[in-house]
Amino acid sequence: MTGTITQPNWKRLFLQMLVGAVVGAVATLALLWVWDVPEPSARMFAAGTGLIYALMGLMVGLGAIATVAGARILNVEDVEDLRDQRMILALSAAACVMIGLLFLILAAVPAGGVDGPVSRETAVVAVGVCLVALIVLTYLTNRRVDELTRHVSMEASSLAMQASFVLFGGWAALTHFGFVQWAEPLVVVAGLALLQLVAIFWVSGKRGLIVPQKTA
Repeated sequence: MTGTITQPNWKRLFLQMLVGAVVGAVATLALLWVWDVPEPSARMFAAGTGLIYALMGLMVGLGAIATVAGARILNVEDVEDLRDQRMILALSAAACVMIGLLFLILAAVPAGGVDGPVSRETAVVAVGVCLVALIVLTYLTNRRVDELTRHVSMEASSLAMQASFVLFGGWAALTHFGFVQWAEPLVVVAGLALLQLVAIFWVSGKRGLIVPQKTA
């Protein structure tokens, strides 16, 4: 019996990292250029988190649409494999964009509900739309994922929960003892989202799903 031998495709990984770095750098510079907060803050942290999710979603979504270019950038075997996964990739990309928009909208409103670049009423409606869209997208995605993806998601969620308990639980304890101040709500929510993202990459990397493979 013969099987297909694969080996890490470091060239494609480098291309993926390069494209992501360039797009991320340009988007970050644009955000800093138009942002009205002169120093780091909870709103800036939330906006950065939203930018990360939104850019990931847009890159995956565009890759799913432009299959030839997407097959070179996304972690798929070839164009046919990308076409087979187009629906699940599109749903995942849309979910990432919704999460990104959610944090960007929250960041646009100063603490206390004072109107900023976006009015409080508009922000509340927009956040509600994003949450409803996320629920629908999550339901549709869960019906289509394979067992490997499902296990990766569950393991990453478990890891993220443990990490958040250590980080924010420890922070809460230090606040209770009077050593530090408690974080602003946006920092906590954005921090949870970032921990989930880091956990997904960590679990995926541990299972060998980050580095693209090629046939030897």
